Amino acid sequence: MANSIRLDNYKGGYIATDYLLKKGKRKIAVINGPFGPSAEDELESPSVSEKFKGYKAALKDNSVELDKSWVYNIKYYIQQDGVVILDTILEEHKDIDAIYCAAGDMVALGIIYRAKQLGKRIPQDISIVGYDDIPIAGFLNPPLTTIRQPLDAMGRKAFDLAMDMLKGKTKGTHEILIMPELVIRETA
Repeated sequence: MANSIRLDNYKGGYIATDYLLKKGKRKIAVINGPFGPSAEDELESPSVSEKFKGYKAALKDNSVELDKSWVYNIKYYIQQDGVVILDTILEEHKDIDAIYCAAGDMVALGIIYRAKQLGKRIPQDISIVGYDDIPIAGFLNPPLTTIRQPLDAMGRKAFDLAMDMLKGKTKGTHEILIMPELVIRETA
């Protein structure tokens, strides 16, 4: 078994969904990456199922029943996926009031773009929470509420662990879980 330093994606999914629920949203679509192999036949990332489990737990803890028709999956994690999936969501659910874009900020960027084309007001008509906190997220119009992955903290932890192992201060394998952070901006 190898050492690992990773983000608590379950917690990220939970806090994103819980925030939307606390804002009064009750019909929250979730956009995930692919369950199972990706479009390039890569193995499923554990983060996909972890984020989804956090979403489901937040719904349950807030007494909102999961509607499986609110669950969407994309293949490529690109802006165009966001454009296309928003059309699908709105065709199937005209009353969706929020979207948790677990598939990442790039997909959320496409959702924002398409929502504006359709005359949807963000966050009044549809609230959006992304995932990653990519550098452009704060510069979008409106700026994206998202889950920050503290990559600098993860890098420091990895360096510290490697140094401790080299110095013989620690032995065995370690799994270090880094907590995500909700960055509140204007989309939710």
